[in-house]
Amino acid sequence: MKLLRLASVYPGYSNQFYAAHPDLPSKFYQEQCDAFFYDSFRGGFLESRLASNRLRVHEIVWNLAPMQQAWQRENPTHSSAASDLKSIAVEQVRQFGRIFSGLMTTTLNAETHPRGCPSD
Repeated sequence: MKLLRLASVYPGYSNQFYAAHPDLPSKFYQEQCDAFFYDSFRGGFLESRLASNRLRVHEIVWNLAPMQQAWQRENPTHSSAASDLKSIAVEQVRQFGRIFSGLMTTTLNAETHPRGCPSD
């Protein structure tokens, strides 16, 4: 079975995160994911907890532009899909395949992280 979590982040968090990691936009998609999830206090939490239940879990942070652009570089498609962030996320969902559950969303924002970027 599969579970896909589609998340977004507050733009201020994104800006602070990439300012704290200036070399990250040139890295591979998975490297950016690992750094982001470690920084946002979630470091693979879903994957590690649910893998034991034989679920394939994947999280997409659709509005982290450098991360999404890295995914697009690594996964060129033959479709004429636009390269905007929402279109990239739609392609990621399509490639993930049939989903076990509905999409869950979350946003890291000033309320969930009042101190700003956790890496600060």
